[in-house]
This record gives sequence, structure tokens and C-alpha cells, in this order.
Amino acid sequence: MNEHANTHWEATVSAALLGVNNRRPAQLDADPVIAKYLSAQQDPATAVLHTAALTATARNASGPPRVEATAIAEAPADDRPELSETAARALAHALEAAAPLRYRMLRRVAEAHRRPPAAMLVPLLRTALRDTAAREAVVRIVGARGAWIAEKTSDIGWSGLLLAELYGTPEGNSDRDEQLWTHGIVAQRVMYLTGLRRRDPAAALALLTGGWRSETGPDREQLLSALETGLSAADEPFLEACLRDSRKKVRATAQRQLALIPESGLQRRLQTLVAPHVRLGRSLLRATTLTFTTPSGDELAAASADRYGISTAGNASGANSNGVNTNGANSKQWVTAQLLGRITLPFWEAHLGAAPEKIVSAVSLEDAVRVIPALSEAALVQGDRRWATALLKHPTAPVSLFAIADPACVADVVIDRLRRGDVVGLDHLPVPWPPAVATAVFDAFDAMHRRHRTLTPEGHTMLLHLPVGLPLDIDWGRRILALHEAATAGMWTNHLAIFDEALHIRTVLERELT
Repeated sequence: MNEHANTHWEATVSAALLGVNNRRPAQLDADPVIAKYLSAQQDPATAVLHTAALTATARNASGPPRVEATAIAEAPADDRPELSETAARALAHALEAAAPLRYRMLRRVAEAHRRPPAAMLVPLLRTALRDTAAREAVVRIVGARGAWIAEKTSDIGWSGLLLAELYGTPEGNSDRDEQLWTHGIVAQRVMYLTGLRRRDPAAALALLTGGWRSETGPDREQLLSALETGLSAADEPFLEACLRDSRKKVRATAQRQLALIPESGLQRRLQTLVAPHVRLGRSLLRATTLTFTTPSGDELAAASADRYGISTAGNASGANSNGVNTNGANSKQWVTAQLLGRITLPFWEAHLGAAPEKIVSAVSLEDAVRVIPALSEAALVQGDRRWATALLKHPTAPVSLFAIADPACVADVVIDRLRRGDVVGLDHLPVPWPPAVATAVFDAFDAMHRRHRTLTPEGHTMLLHLPVGLPLDIDWGRRILALHEAATAGMWTNHLAIFDEALHIRTVLERELT
């Protein structure tokens, strides 16, 4: 409608609001499209109503207002075979299921290298947004199309880190990656730097050091963590310089990373410091005993221990950064724990001339309270499976070792704990479980039900993990029937219905992906 039409329409609205005696639109101002249908002889009130009706009719007939728009680029191609309709439906149900099934089914689809239907991209991305544990599998499933749709739908509120992870996939856009480094938020820049460390550690180090002085303190704290990928002796000079940083977290990160470099100056100092204080000996009660004495204050000062984060104050909190209990150690115990936790584990084998199993078995019960948690911390940080497996056999070993220890050893430990009614560790086992583990879970569940005649929290945990861990190539019909009988007797059939649905989802998805 033309300019005069707008003036006439505004006058018509004023007349309707203030009364025709105070405002009266002139017919000459009306749009020609409707003016010929308006009569000068009409009553003013009738003319206002006619104008409104004719204007609405004209606007509806002419369609919506013209909108200028620029076409967006097409979504990138995805050549992977698409999930079948049945598999996609099962995956959609798995997204709403309990965590053990959800994580397993997402990993299974990611491993199968199938692309999801377009309609599932947003639900999958929403799952990754609210559940960080599912993020790695989701990123692999949605691929480059997921990155594309996340970028085009920023109003949904995707996190910067999720976008960075999406563009870090092999199908990602390298130009976009560089934009994330130069213009992204710090989480995106960390993700870009981590990806570059995997491809070219030296280039990533040069990129970080080149702009280090211009980074803010909080950004330095996060960016430095990216160096942990591909860490080597080439990073030592920069990390040594970071020990003088004004930010405590930057210094702590540099101290931790220096300890992870076997040939670093820090490792040489610490190994020289503790070597005279640790030895394998014999006692009257034990064939072999590990003895450990704490270095003196002068020895710690000579080794610049405080510069590398070795504190002489006791640890009142009782736990370290990985959740390994240090039992409120006093100052000497805390120094011992820190030294054991920082030194690379192969040093102990070379220094003591013994394998991890022999060293762990030589730890006395009295010393275990400080030695086992510290060595476990070192195994977790260094990702040493041999040491984690040896430590897991010790009665005081923390459950956090399940994540990296040998699966066969973990299975044996889990079975032993199940016999004592302890279900901790089921979520750390690779799936499907060995048949012996599945049988032990059923046996433990039967024993609990006979004892309590109801569904205990431990029993509920087993019901959550059974549908995920059961080997599907074995007929478990008799044991599952026993569960149904117990559920009917104990009046917890609703929980068993969830178990049945989860097992059905997994069975269908496994069949469709095979």
C-alpha cells in the first residue's frame, strides 16, 4: 500500500480509538485499491468499519510482505550409509533411556559409521548439549552436517565448546577452524589448539607461545591445558617459563605437565631426591618390604621442590585432584604422596629392579594408606595400564583405576566384589561383558532378593547395567524369567518393564547395525 494509504489507515485507527467526532479520515487519502468501494455519503462510523474490512481483504489478497533473503549454502554431503528406519527409531528411544544404555547405543552407532536421518540431527545435538558424557559419540554420529546445522541454528544456544568439537571432526572445515582460533571464545580456541597438537605439536606450541603475552590470565589457564596432548621435551622451556606466571592455576598446570615429561629437569631432580629414600628390603614377617622415608626439609629445598608444587603442608581435605583418597595426611605423609604421585612410574621399576606387581605387593598395610593412593594417582595421570592393573589387585585400591586397568583384571575384581554385594565397577567394564561377569550379576541379584525380598539400590544398579552388558549370543531366558518372578513377588514390575524395554532397544539396534 502507498504512503497515502498508510496515512489514511493511521487516521482510521485514530477515529476508531478516539471517536469519529474527533478524528475523521478523508476519503481522498485512501488507497486507490479500496477507495472506489468507499462512499462519501456513508455514516463516518460505518466508513471506519468498511475501511478496516476492505484493508484487511486487500492485504490478505496481496500475500505477505516481501522479504529480502540470501540463500544459505547447502549442507555438506555425508556419504555414510543411512541408519535404517528401525535403527533410527531405536536410537531415538535410547536417547531418552537411562545413562548406561544411552551411552552404549550412541557409541555403537558411532562405531558403525552410519549417518542419522536429517530429522535426528537436532535431537542428537540437544543430547550432546545437556550431557557432556555423550558428546564425543554424538559428534562422530552427526558429522559435518551436524556442525552445519548447529552453526545455522545459533538461536538454539549451542555451546561454543560443542561447536568447536563439531568442527574438530575429520569432516570439519579447516578455514572455519582457523576462525575459531582467531575469533572464537576460549573453549573453542582450546579445542582448535588441541586438534593442532594432534596433527603438528611444534606448530601448536609456536602458535601458543607467539601470542602468550597478549592472552588474559583466565585464558592462559585454559589454553595451557591443550599442551597435554602430544607433550614432549620440546615443551619444557616454555613450561619452565610458565612457572613464573602470576596466575596460580597456570603455574599448577605447568608443574603437572613437567612431571609428565620423563626426561624433564623436574623428573631428574625428583628422582635424585627420592632415590636414597626408597628401597626393597626383607623383614621377618614379609619376604619383601617396600620402605619409604620422607626427604628432609633441606633436601626438598635443594631440589627446589616448592617451585614444582611440592607442598610441605598437610592435606586436610583427604582427596587429591583425581578423587584418590589421601586420608587427611599429615605434612610428611603429604610430601611422600606428592613425590610418589609426580614421579614417572617406570623409574620405580628401574630403581628397585622389580615389576609393578612385586613392588605393589611389597607395600605394608601400614604404608598402604599413603603409598597406594599416591601410586594410583600417578597411574591415572600417566595412563599406565600395567601399573593400574597391578595396583587394582591391592585391597585398598581406588575404583578409579577400573577406567584404565586391564579389562580381564577389572572383570575378576568386579566378580569378587559382586560376591560381597558390591556393584561398584559395572559401568567401567567393556560391553558386552564376559559370560562369567553376567552370571555373577544374576547370582548377586538373586542373593540380594532372597535376603531383602525387595529391590535394593544395588539391585536397581544391576538392572540398569544388565541390558547393556549381557552377551546377546547366549540364551539368558531362564535367568530373565527368574527376574520376572522376583519382580512379581516383590511388586517392582515397573522397574523390570524398563529393563525389558532397554534390552529390546539394544537387541533391535544391534541387529540393524550388524
